[in-house]
Amino acid sequence: MQALHVTITPEQQSYLHQRLETGEYATASEYVRSLIREDQRRMAQDQLEAKLLASLDSDAIELDDAALDMLHRRMTEKIDARRRSRDKA
Repeated sequence: MQALHVTITPEQQSYLHQRLETGEYATASEYVRSLIREDQRRMAQDQLEAKLLASLDSDAIELDDAALDMLHRRMTEKIDARRRSRDKA
């Protein structure tokens, strides 16, 4: 892992200490890594929403129940796999 030095305001320092006192995070590094992971998830969600919105503007195709079931199953598998890998991180 690479070290990173960041300058923060006194207010941010105070907030950081408050967050660490809750016991949810053991170190400032752990808290910052958590913030980065959350930002990555938010970015991925934003990109997905943008793709979905773009698909609404495209020529739509009709799907039958079997195709929808297959898509639902594939999406569920991918979501579960990502959650498992995220929980390991």
